[in-house]
Amino acid sequence: MIRDYLKKTDWSNRIGNIIPENEPVELWVYPHGCVCSVMQVDGISVIKNGHYTAVNTTLGNMLLDAGIEGEFILYSTEAIPQNTSRWLTWWLSNQPGPDDEKISTIQVTTFGIVPKKTLPFQVTVIRPQLMRAIDVTPTVMTKSRDRRVSIFIVKRSNGEAYELEPSRRVEATILSYTDYGYIVRTSPDNAIFRVPRIARRVLDALNRARVTAKDLCGQRVTIQYTMKTDGLRLSSYKSPLLLRAHNLEEINDGEQSDVPSYENQYPFNYAPSVKSGSLTPTRCSRASIRLTENGIEGYEDGTNTVLFTLKPTTEEGLYVAALSKGDGLELWGFESDFAIDSLNPKAFVRCVSDNLFQQTGYTLDTLGLYYSTPEGAWVGDRSLASAATAVA
Repeated sequence: MIRDYLKKTDWSNRIGNIIPENEPVELWVYPHGCVCSVMQVDGISVIKNGHYTAVNTTLGNMLLDAGIEGEFILYSTEAIPQNTSRWLTWWLSNQPGPDDEKISTIQVTTFGIVPKKTLPFQVTVIRPQLMRAIDVTPTVMTKSRDRRVSIFIVKRSNGEAYELEPSRRVEATILSYTDYGYIVRTSPDNAIFRVPRIARRVLDALNRARVTAKDLCGQRVTIQYTMKTDGLRLSSYKSPLLLRAHNLEEINDGEQSDVPSYENQYPFNYAPSVKSGSLTPTRCSRASIRLTENGIEGYEDGTNTVLFTLKPTTEEGLYVAALSKGDGLELWGFESDFAIDSLNPKAFVRCVSDNLFQQTGYTLDTLGLYYSTPEGAWVGDRSLASAATAVA
């Protein structure tokens, strides 16, 4: 469902100003999934999932028969959180029956409605917590430790609603500095991803220590993020922010100064914007391949929608594909109008490689972030130092 929520920055700026600190508010804690609604129209069940409507489905009939009507959150263990809505649309379009094997993978969360009968899938009931506005942020920080939490919704009595993302942390080492952000490797799982934002306090510490953002390469840092997607992804960590630089804190220990604004100090360029919706290996497996004046395009037949483009130009800090032909290895810039951070690179290679080879003669070896370290150039976790690399 499309919502006109105010954001976390709006909440932070208004507390103690427009919003009294002691004002009572409701805090809803949403689990992962997509917000849908179910209703009965002329005796027929109707499920709305964003812009998609499913009529007279087994799922809709089950929910209404159990007394669940109105909005609910649906999640399936068959999909990652970012793709749940798309997965649900696909699944309902196949008109699954009551014996469909994927029904047991569903988890439904209702807003205060207890089902009147047992359903063949998990149902959880959530209710809001009542608290003072000043207590919302500390509560969000505490509850963010629960990995099952997707988002926090704060509702005021005047109808205003705020969407607050969880705040989580992970330790990492900076591998490289690029125009589009730091490339880091996390300590717990060796995940490699780009961090395009720096906290204002770190910018302040850099200024006081008289060092540049590039000087942090090789340092231990703390990354703040909102959600981690399990499995192999181009970036498992959503909305990363460099929160702390440990060595900088040691240098500036005890010093205090005003926290700077972001104006005229932000060191990174913005990466290309994306449309709503995620690029998936399954969708790419059905793509046709064509050579154009811009490079190599993967597109959908029928709609002619371009899913991804490989261009013979590269920039450090952006995604590239390593293509081989004969004895040479070439790097091609990888672009898409869709969100690609949750894409599984190995699955993408597996789904696209054969078709790409048939149409172009290139073998797709790997996909990942392109960056350099003192040891040489890298694509994701693959070193190019020992390869004869010809950059197309």
